[in-house]
Amino acid sequence: MIRTWIFLLLLLGWTGTLPAQTLISGGTILATAWQAPAVNLHGRQLDFIRQNNQNLPFLEQIGLRTETDRFELRRQEYLARINVNGILEMREQRRFQRSDLAVEESRQRLYFHEALLERYQTLTGYYLTQRELALQLQLRQVYDDQVLVLQKMAALNAGADVTDLIKAEYDRDELVLKIAESESRLEQLRKSIQLYLPDATGNWQLDTAAFIQPGKIEQVVAQLPQSVLQNPEVAEKEAEINRIDAEFALEKAQSQQMLDFFQLRHHNRPEEGFNRAFSVGFGINLPYKGSARVKTSALKMEKNAAGQELQLYLNDLANQMTADRQQISVLARRHRQAQQQWTDSQARYTLEQSGPARDAGPLPLLEAREGQLKRQFALLGIEYSLLENYLQLLDRSGFLSNTPLINYLSSSLPAF
Repeated sequence: MIRTWIFLLLLLGWTGTLPAQTLISGGTILATAWQAPAVNLHGRQLDFIRQNNQNLPFLEQIGLRTETDRFELRRQEYLARINVNGILEMREQRRFQRSDLAVEESRQRLYFHEALLERYQTLTGYYLTQRELALQLQLRQVYDDQVLVLQKMAALNAGADVTDLIKAEYDRDELVLKIAESESRLEQLRKSIQLYLPDATGNWQLDTAAFIQPGKIEQVVAQLPQSVLQNPEVAEKEAEINRIDAEFALEKAQSQQMLDFFQLRHHNRPEEGFNRAFSVGFGINLPYKGSARVKTSALKMEKNAAGQELQLYLNDLANQMTADRQQISVLARRHRQAQQQWTDSQARYTLEQSGPARDAGPLPLLEAREGQLKRQFALLGIEYSLLENYLQLLDRSGFLSNTPLINYLSSSLPAF
């Protein structure tokens, strides 16, 4: 134990000479979701769509024609024809354009939601891996001390059990591999954060002081509405149904257009007066759907299939969210029980340090410390599952990317 305290004092003195670390808040990292490649590129596409006018003009086509009569130039005939679009068709085209833009906007939110979820998972993984690594290093110190004590007892022929020494060395070696895995995972998460924040170079640290705790998670989940309509995929599917409906109305308006064209005709015959040489005409389409019936029938079937798909998705989503809520409630209850067990073990360990276990030698104290750390590992494992289900619920409910944007990993739930 004296060697451990000397090591900690030296470590504190060494870290005191290091330059100050830059703290990066979770909200700063979450806000970088707007700069994700998919979000950025699709945002440019949206700007391009908005800047281009796709409204249907009233004048569809203007044509000039000429025709000879008896191959005499003085009897040349001239005709000007203007094809037009219907008022209803123009209105439905604008509606279709708005619905098509709504689909792209819902897709933009879906890209942003996915980028935001990725950053939430990175932050959660970094926070939990840091804590797991800290516990692993403490447990490794316990195993090192156990091996050292058993080796000295064996050298002094003080009744050391060889099987205990072999087990302690095996447990330590297994833990060393897990520490290496945790360190590798933590380094990968740091690189991910640096990809989100290219300016985060050098000696930086993630600010996890106000990271949400299990009790707060239970409160947040209880306050979340049961609705699934905020889910971005639901919004995209609904926008797609509206687009199909608008396309159907546009196709129907095109098939019902009555006015086809206006035309002006001039015979250009000198012997006739102007009133007889000049004529005005127009064309009217009879309300007959013709081949448009095939397209409208296909759109009806497409809309029906999309509606059924949406309904199935809503049912599955509601069931999954109910399961998430139930699982969070179970995990929160387990965490409270495990927390109480750890508190009791902490009190017992403190008592043993000054009681009979201390007189029995270092091995009982080391075993007590090992058991205490393993309880903390169990607590951390429950937190892993709790945060995983918490993020799943926020993802499926859509509140993860719902405005105003909130940092759901901070205890105070600040906006970002």
